[in-house]
Amino acid sequence: MRNKPERFLTPKEAGEIVGRRPRTMEKYRGAGTGPAYYKIGHVVIYRRADVEEWKEKRTVTSTKARTGPHQGGADARKTRRKPTPER
Repeated sequence: MRNKPERFLTPKEAGEIVGRRPRTMEKYRGAGTGPAYYKIGHVVIYRRADVEEWKEKRTVTSTKARTGPHQGGADARKTRRKPTPER
C-alpha cells in the first residue's frame, strides 16, 4: 500500500491556520521569522506540520514570559514613545 502524497499549503492556507493574511506570511518569509517553507520557482508552499510547529512555539502563558521591546507589554510601550515637545 502506498502512502498518500503530502499536500502542501499555499501562503493563504498557512495564514488561515495561524490567523494571518498572505501578505503577513510574505513579510515573515522576508524577515526569516515565519514557518519553514519551500520555494519552487516563484511558488511558495508550506508543510502543514511546519506551520503547526511554528504556531505552537509561539504559545505563551503570560505577558511576563515575553521579553524585548518588540514583544509588547508596558516596558515596550515606554521605549517606543516619542518625547512630547515642551510648550
